[in-house]
Amino acid sequence: MSSTHTTRTRKTIGRPPLKQRQIAEDLRRRIISGAVPPSGRLATREELCRQYEASSVTVQQAIDQLMDDGFVVARGTLGTFVSDRPPHLSRYAIVVSQMPGTPSYARFWTAIENEAQQLRRTTGLDLQVFHGVQAHVDNEPFQRLVADVTRHRLAGIIFLHPPFDYVHTPLLDEPGIARVAFMAETPDYPTVQAVSTNYEALFYRGLDYLASRGRRRVAMITQPYLPMGNPAWLDRVVSERGMVMEPYWLQFGVTGIDSMLRHVAHLLMHPNQSVRPDGLIIADDNFVEAVSAGLVRAGVRVPEELEVVAHCNFPWPTSSVLPVKRLGFSARHVLRECISSIDAQSRGEGIKPTILIPAIFEEELTD
Repeated sequence: MSSTHTTRTRKTIGRPPLKQRQIAEDLRRRIISGAVPPSGRLATREELCRQYEASSVTVQQAIDQLMDDGFVVARGTLGTFVSDRPPHLSRYAIVVSQMPGTPSYARFWTAIENEAQQLRRTTGLDLQVFHGVQAHVDNEPFQRLVADVTRHRLAGIIFLHPPFDYVHTPLLDEPGIARVAFMAETPDYPTVQAVSTNYEALFYRGLDYLASRGRRRVAMITQPYLPMGNPAWLDRVVSERGMVMEPYWLQFGVTGIDSMLRHVAHLLMHPNQSVRPDGLIIADDNFVEAVSAGLVRAGVRVPEELEVVAHCNFPWPTSSVLPVKRLGFSARHVLRECISSIDAQSRGEGIKPTILIPAIFEEELTD
């Protein structure tokens, strides 16, 4: 999925003449400021010609540019009107630095894209996904996005990862554009609203579930980071529940290296192990398929010998050949919070503390 914004072919090719550009920019500023509201009527061509001391051709070309950008529509003899849903109030860009199909492309990003498609169909929201956005001049998705930002054809930008690649570019520096990023709160980006999943709660709730099922020897396969920063925190929360996690039962994986994950799962549950876990948390949905394959190879019976809790970006679960208890976060909730934050920023509301998305089980989904 990629941006589908298109423009009509005009006689003016390349950078428009100075007078035309000045008229278009001034009218655009008036629309963005609310001086001419959505559905409001612009002055007539004759009035605009007098106001800007320009020819009718120059004025028409400026209006044509605003039409191309989605700010105004012509209604025959009635005149030219601001669009009911001009782009600075209704168009949202979703930014991903990588291209789909690459080994490290996160399932979370795919889940958000799926939700964007659903929202477009059900609500008519203009959500455009920009893939492979790299901040250099020969990167075409970056240039398209910069053009949308500098011409204020966006209500806001949703970065699906920390936006460190875009420092000192219009994507972060252009005024008047609301921004949200899926990241932990940081002072490095004071004008970007942080939205994050409560990943710590996923560990708590996963352990609580396994404890409620009578499991006492728990293993975990996760990304190479932990909430609160180190394994000592995890040791404490495990022991508080009367459970044990041997140091070698905490394993880390990397998205896209499935063979590593299969081997780790196989080794954890190999029948020659004298003591094996009876509970497992797969803390990343990118790992579920490979870990499941490793458990099958080990011949372990699930859930009789091993109860498995698997991370999920609802409502888009990763397939598993084994029965698992799904625990994770609603991609729909994430996207709606991002859109709500952009709308709030557009109303003049400031950046809030990190918006945390709660960890939930599949049966707790509400929509």
